[in-house]
Amino acid sequence: MLGEPNEPDEVGVCEWWSAVRLWPMSRALMVGLHLAQALKHLHEGEPLPGQRVLHRDLKPDNVGFLADGSNTLVLLDFGLATRWSTGIVSSGGGEGDQPRKLTGQTGSTRYMSPEVALSQPYNGKAEVFSFATLLWQMASHERPFRGFTVAKFEERVARGGERPSLPQHWPEGLRELLRDCWQAEPHRRPGFGAVVRRLEALLRQEADKLVGGQRTSRAEHVTSGLAGADDAREISMDRV
Repeated sequence: MLGEPNEPDEVGVCEWWSAVRLWPMSRALMVGLHLAQALKHLHEGEPLPGQRVLHRDLKPDNVGFLADGSNTLVLLDFGLATRWSTGIVSSGGGEGDQPRKLTGQTGSTRYMSPEVALSQPYNGKAEVFSFATLLWQMASHERPFRGFTVAKFEERVARGGERPSLPQHWPEGLRELLRDCWQAEPHRRPGFGAVVRRLEALLRQEADKLVGGQRTSRAEHVTSGLAGADDAREISMDRV
């Protein structure tokens, strides 16, 4: 669901960000998928036929859920959003349009792409970078670039290529996706259509691992039980 309510109570948006630190990886991936689907919806011109929409202020404060128990994701505050004619649609869902001279340094610094932070021309791929930083925050339970000033962010992230660390125990598919979304050159980043497909595949892999782990656990339990029965028979024989 996409909206820009005047007051959170109008849509029943619940406070949720403080609970992120309790989320398992699967929950972070699922919310990331829903957010990517919402952004794909905007970037492909579905809400406004013929018009692409860039939110331009992705951050935790602008993402929430309905408090009605449906877990419907809500993207909030379109005050900085911009739109333009879809024009020629590329094979990547239209997000490969030529960068345009738009207002720079728009949004929240820690989630900005390098080109936005440096006031360079940009397009929808800038939002892919921001999305990846938000997904990293959901998965890591940490704030990105903690302690960075605007000047430090521009120097080390926008110009120097510094990115948040990717723990080795994270799924390789997630680490690869984040690295791709954080590419310094916008045209090398995937569009949201590709992001959605990759997150769907990653969630299937994680589900398969969970099922496989449960099967292994049950098999080990059965094997342990059989071994215990054999031990009991041996003890019983020893006592005869």
